[in-house]
Amino acid sequence: MAHIIMTYRSEQLAKDTDIHIHMPEGIQKGEKLPVLYLLHGIGGSAASWDKYSSIGRYVRNKKLIVVIPDGGKSFYIDEVYGEKYYSYIAKELPDMIEATFPASEERYIAGLSMGGYGAFRIALMNPERYLFAASFSGAVDIEALLPYDHERFMAITGGNFVPEEMDLFVLAKKAEQAMVKPKLYQWCGTEDFLYEGNVKFKEFMEKTTFDYTYAEGTGDHNWQYWDKQIEIFLGFIGF
Repeated sequence: MAHIIMTYRSEQLAKDTDIHIHMPEGIQKGEKLPVLYLLHGIGGSAASWDKYSSIGRYVRNKKLIVVIPDGGKSFYIDEVYGEKYYSYIAKELPDMIEATFPASEERYIAGLSMGGYGAFRIALMNPERYLFAASFSGAVDIEALLPYDHERFMAITGGNFVPEEMDLFVLAKKAEQAMVKPKLYQWCGTEDFLYEGNVKFKEFMEKTTFDYTYAEGTGDHNWQYWDKQIEIFLGFIGF
C-alpha cells in the first residue's frame, strides 16, 4: 500500500492544496480501480482521516484508491467571498485523479460532519457520477446551523440565509428525478449535537425513492464513531 501526500496546484482554488492518497500495490498494466473520496470536517484538513482514523489499515490490499482532499471551512461549496471548493472537489479533482492515476469512473464519496454534508451535496448535485455517498454525523440540515455561525455563512453565501443550492432537502427532490441516482448511507450518534437534524433528514428521505440506509447508535461528535463508520461503509461498497 502506497500512502501518497501530494501538493497540487488547483486552477479552481488558484493555490496549492494538499491531497492524501492511498494506492494499493500490485496494480496490473491497464487496470483501473474505483475511487473513494473522503471529506473532512470543519476543523480538519487533508491529513485528518489519516491522523485520527485507521483508513490506511482498512483499505490495505484492497483494490480501491482513496483520495482525501482539503476542503477548508467551505462546506464544499463555491463560496461567495472565498474559494471554489465545490468546483475543485466535484469536478477538477476527479478529472485530475482519473488522468494521473489508474482510476476508473467508479466513484464513491463519504465524509464526516461538514464533510458528510459535502458528500451528500456533491452526490445529489451529480447523481450520475457517484455510485454511493455516505454521511457520518453530517450537517445535513444546514439551515439549523444558521444561528451558530453567521460569519461563516456570510463568507459562504453572502448573507445569513441558505440558498436552494445548499439545501439538501431541495437537492434530494431534484436528484430524485434523475435516471441514475447514488445510493445513500447516513449515520449519526444519538448524543450528537447534530442528531435532531439527522433525524429530520432521515424522515424526509424515507419518503423518497432513493436506495437509502439510515443507522444510529450511542455516540457523540468524535472520531471514535467515525472510524467505525468508515469501516462499515467500506463493507457496504464491497471492500
